[in-house]
Amino acid sequence: AKIEKPNRLLPREASPADEEFMLAIDQPPPIALPDGTHLSPLPRALYRLRNEIESSQYIYELNDDWDQEGSKGVSQLTWIRAIRVLVRLARELYDKYEHVLEPPQIAPYPDGGITLYWRKDRLNILVHIPSNETEYPTYSTLPSDPAFQGRFDEQEFSYFLFAFILRCYEHSTSE
Repeated sequence: AKIEKPNRLLPREASPADEEFMLAIDQPPPIALPDGTHLSPLPRALYRLRNEIESSQYIYELNDDWDQEGSKGVSQLTWIRAIRVLVRLARELYDKYEHVLEPPQIAPYPDGGITLYWRKDRLNILVHIPSNETEYPTYSTLPSDPAFQGRFDEQEFSYFLFAFILRCYEHSTSE
């Protein structure tokens, strides 16, 4: 009689424990903020954004005159505010439009605020998060275009800012 060996290459049914393990290793960790709070994990498609966020943490450690030109230091609260705006924007663009937002350059600004800076072809998109929490964040383009300038309420900005960024991307690729 011929003895058949089991084919080890055939997939077996995944057990509930296997599925739970795969979900656990496939889930990126939450983004830890320096104030002890966490932002929920970003989808894997936005992993590069997470790296940019993590590499920008040095910004809130900058003291006054960090550029030897009299600029104000950036507070931890300002950095957290900027990251929250960025993550909300990226997550909603991805969830609602399946658009993967390229990571911006996250940079300190001389007034103690933070600038999120995207460069797309010949168009530059700037979002400025001021250090004063009572001031609204602003957005603009370089070269300057009055149609793409303004301010937004970070708690209610979603569709307006989405449209702005998507329109800027379309504008830069249609030229």
